[in-house]
Amino acid sequence: TDDALSDAPLFFVGDPKQAIYSFRNADLHTYLEAGGHAVARYSLAENQRSSAPLIRALNQLFLANPRAFMLDGLAYQEVRFGKKPREPLVDRSAGPAPPAPLQVWTLPPADDGEPLFQRDALAAVVDATATEIARLLAAAGRGAVTLGEAPTQRPLAAGDIAVLVRSNAQGTLVRQALAARGVGSVE
Repeated sequence: TDDALSDAPLFFVGDPKQAIYSFRNADLHTYLEAGGHAVARYSLAENQRSSAPLIRALNQLFLANPRAFMLDGLAYQEVRFGKKPREPLVDRSAGPAPPAPLQVWTLPPADDGEPLFQRDALAAVVDATATEIARLLAAAGRGAVTLGEAPTQRPLAAGDIAVLVRSNAQGTLVRQALAARGVGSVE
């Protein structure tokens, strides 16, 4: 009966990180509105993929500003390091001190000091990404960048790296830039 249905619980499973992708026809405002009607909210408390230092860095970054995502109702949820085993990435290519777990790269301005045009910014980002991947793999070939711990430690390999892009065209640009550096990849 209709009365029986009105008493039944209804569960919505949503992910604000997925709701931002308008190219997937997602709608962040609909996600937030639906969440506003929820009687209870539950979030994943543990990150099972990232390293503990990266999780701490992200927590510090996003908890420092309660409006980091600039929309009411969209707040960062602090997470803990999960128990799932991970192969740690060890980068000794720059010396004995490990690199910072979270690194932010910025693009330089154009030669005239103005912001880059979008096409130029995209080219710079693709170039920097491909250059860093090639650097990591070359260092792995020298034993300076590894995954895992003894006795299963091994050099980082191209198949361990993923580049997330917004479009197939961007994926093609990254693949071409990697190929120009002698790094094979798939889209």
